[in-house]
Amino acid sequence: MKNVILPILLFFAFCFILVFDASAHPSWAIAVDAQNRIYVSDLERVWKIDADGRVSIFAEKHTHELTFDRDGNLLGEEMHYEPSTQKFSASLWRITPQGEFSYILARTETPPKGISNWKNEAGAAFYFGQTETKPKEFYLLKRNPNGTVKVLFGDERKALADRQIVPHSFGGMSFAADGALFFKNSESIWKAAPDDKISVVADKQKLSAVSPNPMLFGLTVDAENNVFTADYNSKSIIKIAPDKKISIFYQSEKDWTPTGVYARDKNLYVLENKNLPPRSNPITRVRKIAADGKVSTVATVGETQTNAPANSNQNSSISANQNQSSNKTCAAVGLAFIAGLISSEICRLRFS
Repeated sequence: MKNVILPILLFFAFCFILVFDASAHPSWAIAVDAQNRIYVSDLERVWKIDADGRVSIFAEKHTHELTFDRDGNLLGEEMHYEPSTQKFSASLWRITPQGEFSYILARTETPPKGISNWKNEAGAAFYFGQTETKPKEFYLLKRNPNGTVKVLFGDERKALADRQIVPHSFGGMSFAADGALFFKNSESIWKAAPDDKISVVADKQKLSAVSPNPMLFGLTVDAENNVFTADYNSKSIIKIAPDKKISIFYQSEKDWTPTGVYARDKNLYVLENKNLPPRSNPITRVRKIAADGKVSTVATVGETQTNAPANSNQNSSISANQNQSSNKTCAAVGLAFIAGLISSEICRLRFS
């Protein structure tokens, strides 16, 4: 039996490399400011879409999440991977409405425990992660302004012992108007009330009413406390009302899959990724769902930006190498895991 295990591992490692080299994971980062300017990330660049639909490169950053602080500054993180040392590092950055860039957290291989861009009115930061050791478990950390860290969700001992590599959450967070924090993994959504009490908003069993096998990405909460999340597998935006009623709010067209969502001024903005063959350059678009239910395409970012307004100076394309470069860091995480798994199995077989 043991002679079969290693070839199986190698086979899955090879498949893993092919998948991650082709697509890694899609971005869920989208944010909209008070002037209706939209910011999205494709994991290599942060793009800005003006209110009239013009698209431009806003920042050359490998960013997974975008949000705003109380002063209207755009906040994001940046991940780095150095192949020569096989080490990861991360930073947190801020860009003012005037375009001035600065680091909140300088590039480091050891981010402070619980650090993130998601902060409440009191300045406490929140980080939702998953343990490296098996069995993998999720946890939510609250980092107070004085640097103390509290575990709000998950096993306290495992959460505090876990090595935090990234400063972004596990697929999406959102604050409600009352300060409550909504957070999620790929199949469940929770709420951390202002008093830190945790409750379940929707789990896999409840979501199965509209999606038999949910894979949740982006998350947002509107002014009426409706929760919206992008479900990759059902290609839809799921809505959870304050009374916990679950429904499909928006269904993507067959060639598109939603990954990000953002509520602003009774409008819902959806970040979609086009379904393309492996190794294709990524194409994303933003759709707007108005309060009256009207759906419109705001802009498309990809090989050819075909919906630019007349006489605009919209950027024409993403470079041919972007698909590979945008996924290097994310793919490296998975490849490092596979390499460790194979190494461990080789040692086990050698000495067993």
